[in-house]
Amino acid sequence: MDTEKISMQSIIVQAKSLAAPSSTSTEIISKMEDLKVQAMEKAAHTMSKSFNAKTKNSKFSWLMQKIMEILALEEPPPSRHYFAFENCKKAAKFNASLIKNTDYDFLKACKKQKGSIVSPGTEFRSIKNLQILFSHHEDWKEFKSIIADGCDYKLESTVDEATRKSDLKAMIKRGNHKSASKNENF
Repeated sequence: MDTEKISMQSIIVQAKSLAAPSSTSTEIISKMEDLKVQAMEKAAHTMSKSFNAKTKNSKFSWLMQKIMEILALEEPPPSRHYFAFENCKKAAKFNASLIKNTDYDFLKACKKQKGSIVSPGTEFRSIKNLQILFSHHEDWKEFKSIIADGCDYKLESTVDEATRKSDLKAMIKRGNHKSASKNENF
């Protein structure tokens, strides 16, 4: 089968045709196996575009070579953050003053400290270096956005007032996590 002529669109169209009412289970299984082979050939063809002579002669797979390449690249150290991470009144007042300077917008306060441990993405390697491995992934643009800007955890519904108050009472009754209440200084 010529992998040049296989498109993901044709594989999807064929997969949708599996639902034809006249198909027997044997025909469906056979078609699914064919589609699986086509998809694997398409993936191998796509991956082969990233191969070069060095990869073909290496004892390591393409994936391992890319990972080793990324690990060998320099990453800048995180820049200095300004929040105080001590558990005391002095640190709390200091952090409150930092957040006050951004009209009490915690996200703005974090974004002002770009490149520090409080800004999104610093727990990962740089986008430039990760792109070496993930640039061909269908969701790379989304990954890149999450790494650069963080992500939202959107709630699907709003909570009514009675539920909100009930949840708040339950949280107050439960109290702080043991790690948070071990060394309370204020």
